[in-house]
Amino acid sequence: MATNQINNLIFVVDDDVFFNNLFEFSIHNQTKLKVLSFKNPNECLLQLKKGIEPEIIFLDYNFNCYDEAQMNGLEMLRMIKRVSSKLNVVLVSANSSQQILINSSKEGALGYFVKSNNSMNGIINFLRNYYYQKKYFI
Repeated sequence: MATNQINNLIFVVDDDVFFNNLFEFSIHNQTKLKVLSFKNPNECLLQLKKGIEPEIIFLDYNFNCYDEAQMNGLEMLRMIKRVSSKLNVVLVSANSSQQILINSSKEGALGYFVKSNNSMNGIINFLRNYYYQKKYFI
């Protein structure tokens, strides 16, 4: 993508149907951004391998709805960075572990949000600040 173009595509990867739908609805209705959501992290990887690259990927840390051998968000972050090291990934989790925050930062995550009643407001503000710095107003 050329540096003067704004990528207004966001990926949401979360197996929690409620949060996934809330995320997609909130971003779509409060910003000009397009959202593709995935309940299975492998579906997201397939899109990335096809060359569809979002500006930001919001990635759940725990994928509980799939078999226990399923990767967690940190492992998925590593796989995403192998596809493209330039992709911006933000982890989102109900787990407020400081160690997860530290590990995700070391692996190249752009940010980390803890799921709560106010997390969607924080995520929308994060997006507005992110795009404001790129001179794109949402």
